[in-house]
Amino acid sequence: MTGLPALAIVGFGAMGRAIALGLLGRGFVTPGKMFVAEPDGGKRAEAASLGMTAVESPREAAEHLRAVESFPAARVVLVAVKPQLLDAVAESLQPVTRAWPYTAISILAGVTTERIEAALPGARVVRAMPNLGVRVGLGCTAVCAGRTARPDDIATARGVFGALGMCMDLSESLMDAFTAVAGSGPAYAFLLAEAMEQGAREVGFTPEQARTMVSQTLRAAAALLDGADPADLRRAVTSKGGTTEAALGVLDQAGVRDAFARAIIAARDRGHALNG
Repeated sequence: MTGLPALAIVGFGAMGRAIALGLLGRGFVTPGKMFVAEPDGGKRAEAASLGMTAVESPREAAEHLRAVESFPAARVVLVAVKPQLLDAVAESLQPVTRAWPYTAISILAGVTTERIEAALPGARVVRAMPNLGVRVGLGCTAVCAGRTARPDDIATARGVFGALGMCMDLSESLMDAFTAVAGSGPAYAFLLAEAMEQGAREVGFTPEQARTMVSQTLRAAAALLDGADPADLRRAVTSKGGTTEAALGVLDQAGVRDAFARAIIAARDRGHALNG
């Protein structure tokens, strides 16, 4: 898929903004055909400064989308708000969207396609879970189709997120688990970077030196991981009786591996709970 003639994005928070910037940067949608609904005035101003049409209510964004000349090929609304705001968003959208068929792509963590279909009658629903990597074209996104979605709807979602990194089809039963691993995953890496920087400062490096070293080290580690077994890579840099073995021994004593596993389970369970 080469691009979309237009797109409405409801929510310009961290993920909505990252997706918008990623799509604009790759020419997937032109700024003048991207309509952002966002109640926060500062965020609306940022979207407008980038050439997007920024309005306060989802209904206004949907009305702009409906007016696009390429309609009906431009009926895609990306819902990128907190799960708790779904009902309010749906109430705003319904007066416009009940009158015409459209594709609703939801990135609401933990919210099932069944619930979204109930909130947005008439929508052809696709659920997606991207991560923050979409901002730099290295996203990892899973998509699944709701009961009302057609093959071209799932193809549209694949096109959107494929333009921002890798995109995979997944059973909805695994979407919360995917969220726990990939959706929340960047935060785990950022926490590791924070901890490494703290350790670097404690052994004598300046904050600037620590950030440079940690950033480059993690960038290289990520590149080495591409297609490789992480256990093999770890063993390759862990000499018997060496410095890395000493460091890993401390992490093993602290139960770091088990803590990460429990963290992922906790994130998955929170996803289940968010659906209400």
